[in-house]
Amino acid sequence: MNQQLTQPKREGRAMWALRYQQWQASGLSKASFCEQHGIKTANFYFWCAVFRKDPPSDPIRGAVPTAAFVPVRIHEPAPLLTLHCGDVTLSCSGPIPTEQLTQWVKALRRGVCSQ
Repeated sequence: MNQQLTQPKREGRAMWALRYQQWQASGLSKASFCEQHGIKTANFYFWCAVFRKDPPSDPIRGAVPTAAFVPVRIHEPAPLLTLHCGDVTLSCSGPIPTEQLTQWVKALRRGVCSQ
């Protein structure tokens, strides 16, 4: 008989690392996880002991997964309206009433822009 058919397939560390990480994320007990995924519990417990001593690297990124805060930079929205006249700049980041805008333009024309 062909030896490959009678012996169980040997799976490598990467496959067990993936299962280990899936189990950690699942919130299930080891036994429940093994039952749901058709994994022999003895094999799984063996690999859990291995990974407690030597944590697996993330198979996708190649690094040990850790919880971390990621810096976030919040930018102010770009102004909806910016008026430039000489060395004067007026910016408005929200809606502005037409009357207010008209007053600004008139003030700029009378003052800075007419010089």
